Amino acid sequence: MGRHPVWPTPFFIDMQQLSIRGVTKAYEGQRVLHDVQFEAQRGRILGFLGPNGAGKSTTMKIIMGYLEADSGQVLLEDWDSRENPIAFRRHLGYLPEQNPLYTDMYVREFLAFMAGLYKVPAGQRKDRIQYLLEACGLLPEAHKKIQQLSKGYKQRVGLAKALLHDPAVVLLDEPTTGLDPNQLLAIRQLIQEVAKDKIVVLSTHIMQEVEALCDDVVILSAGRVVAKSTLDELTTARGMEQVELELEQPFAGAIGEGPWQRVTGAGTQRLLFEGDNRHALQTAVLAFIQREALAVRRLQVRRDSLEDVFYNLTQGKNARATLEGNQ
Repeated sequence: MGRHPVWPTPFFIDMQQLSIRGVTKAYEGQRVLHDVQFEAQRGRILGFLGPNGAGKSTTMKIIMGYLEADSGQVLLEDWDSRENPIAFRRHLGYLPEQNPLYTDMYVREFLAFMAGLYKVPAGQRKDRIQYLLEACGLLPEAHKKIQQLSKGYKQRVGLAKALLHDPAVVLLDEPTTGLDPNQLLAIRQLIQEVAKDKIVVLSTHIMQEVEALCDDVVILSAGRVVAKSTLDELTTARGMEQVELELEQPFAGAIGEGPWQRVTGAGTQRLLFEGDNRHALQTAVLAFIQREALAVRRLQVRRDSLEDVFYNLTQGKNARATLEGNQ
């Protein structure tokens, strides 16, 4: 612990990685987290995905120190949260889904009040608040009561609060829920700016947010990590290649054998071929078109989206096999 500064002077700490190692948690004999392991890196946004009840909120609460894990570790570099939970928590910023704000306070007043609670050094508070008002686009609203703000601006206040003490790690739980398109774009840009020099974990169920913001993805299902990789690697490794044909006339013949794992639309004008080898799939579909002398109106090649991959891992036919393989 000697090399970890004593609060309240965390502003020069250089933390590069948050590690969750073998975290397990049970309530009344019912295990809700099973050996959860993943890492989040500074300068990259980690998307933490899972259906309702998967254990995302429990994991976030354990990282924050609000819950104690039955086993496992939460580490910043090699600093174990159990060594000094209160000091450890001071290096974490948290924006929960239900953003707790004192709505009868003015924006600047609220941030000053929270800076005192967070024990931000007195000599740094004014500059820190001014910086965050500017960075979070709150200067025009600083003189307003929080209750007068739109949901988007309230989210900005919550994010400014989470950043007041300049934490190494920022945990965001559903930060874009309920925002209109303009608010959504502004919050996305703000999160991307924050992530340039911090470890950011974004917990959400909105696939578009992950695709727009995240570099890395962890998917949790029934308390187990069923996937963790970069966003590109996940959709490449787990996604299915698809070739869709739109024909001039319905095709009523036999599709036959091929490198496809599934074909849908037989008897209609739209045939969808799915397989895991792009080259083999495209070659076979072209051969099928020639063999059957089909008149093709449109041919489209695409890959499963993150939403498709998520469904297959958490709800689809592959979900049970994935979970059993991780046991």
